[in-house]
Amino acid sequence: MVECKDVFAKISLQSYPAVMTEPRTLRVTDPQTLRALAHPLRMRLLGLLRVDGPSTASRLGARVGESSGATSYHLRELARYGFVEDAADLGTGRERWWRAAHEITSWDNDAFDPDLVTVLQRQIVEARARLYTGWLADLGDVPDTAQFGDRLLHLTPEQTRRLGAELSALLERWQDLASAEPGTAGTTPVVVVTDALPVRQVHL
Repeated sequence: MVECKDVFAKISLQSYPAVMTEPRTLRVTDPQTLRALAHPLRMRLLGLLRVDGPSTASRLGARVGESSGATSYHLRELARYGFVEDAADLGTGRERWWRAAHEITSWDNDAFDPDLVTVLQRQIVEARARLYTGWLADLGDVPDTAQFGDRLLHLTPEQTRRLGAELSALLERWQDLASAEPGTAGTTPVVVVTDALPVRQVHL
């Protein structure tokens, strides 16, 4: 299972072939729904709504260097498949506000066309690159608490899946802890990245 959460519902199961597995997670089971997400701008817009909260097409366009028309179109496509929804309580009548409909999108790679999965994986890697570049730019302005570590393991596919599930469960516990104590003094946003990458050889 892959979790796509760029650093992070109301959904009709009759309209969208996806399943809410828990309050925060949308598990996608339909290729058309996953294909709708397989666009770099859409994934970035969804990530911004998850991290920064509700926004408008024009504000998001300014963040990503796109026109409000382009961002508005892609937001409507995301809404069509249940990834985002109207934030009507924030609208002024002149601007349409959007919010993320859930915090995590997950899917099973083995259930989809490999080419589609590859497109999504490339976009996730590109998002990781932006994340690390941003972290480097912020050095000196944030607490020096970054943690780096890696291990080379020889695992079967099933063991790799189990490892991913255990890491995901650990992060869920920490996320629940953080949610239970919002606004605690001294906290800062911390992005935790966990990747398990089967390779033919280690590229260094």
